Amino acid sequence: MNEAVLLDIEGTVSPVGAIRDSLFPYARERLAEWVRRPEPEIGRIVDAVRLAMGDVGADSAAVTGRLEQWSDLGIRAEPLRALEGLIWLGGFAAGELSAPFYADVPAVLEEWAGAGVPVYVFCAESELVQQLWFANSQFGDLSGGIGGYFDSASEGEGDEPLSYRLIAKVIGVDPERVRFVSGAVAKLDAAAAAGMRTVGVSRIEDGSPEVGAHPRVARFSAIATRG
Repeated sequence: MNEAVLLDIEGTVSPVGAIRDSLFPYARERLAEWVRRPEPEIGRIVDAVRLAMGDVGADSAAVTGRLEQWSDLGIRAEPLRALEGLIWLGGFAAGELSAPFYADVPAVLEEWAGAGVPVYVFCAESELVQQLWFANSQFGDLSGGIGGYFDSASEGEGDEPLSYRLIAKVIGVDPERVRFVSGAVAKLDAAAAAGMRTVGVSRIEDGSPEVGAHPRVARFSAIATRG
């Protein structure tokens, strides 16, 4: 068994677009409501938006407009990421959000945990999003066996080999002893270039995406038997 496993999320443990199609619309619809909340943490986020706008006196409507603009354009500005995180925390706590996982994932995570295989997660979304995702699946809390989370803000983009070398250094495992699992060929190529072993997940449910020359599995459960 591998010394460590590094997992992507969308197209790997969850359907392609699962985060994008659920969390982001949920937050987008609630930006205006949350901007008006009196909590100090919200106030700090609002001030950060005003600073980015160059208008320290901007009212809540203007601040909301800028946040919505960032959201619509896919601009991952830090104030927006911070506010979205708070909104998602509230949504999961209220039971209004649940993270969809493929049914074959929990058993594999449990098998790896039982075998003492450390498992980590790396995707573009923030570490907070990843933590919430694994802790709030439709199968319950799946975060128990996850040793750490990495995102593009902390370790770099998923299509850059340096990102994977940095992760290997942080977790203290040589790259060649890490198995990276993803359904995105650009990420798989970058991980392989960094020296990691790779598995390309190409699920029929996700349209059997191209995984290039990487070892291919159609089910997550097949990874557990790969050496």
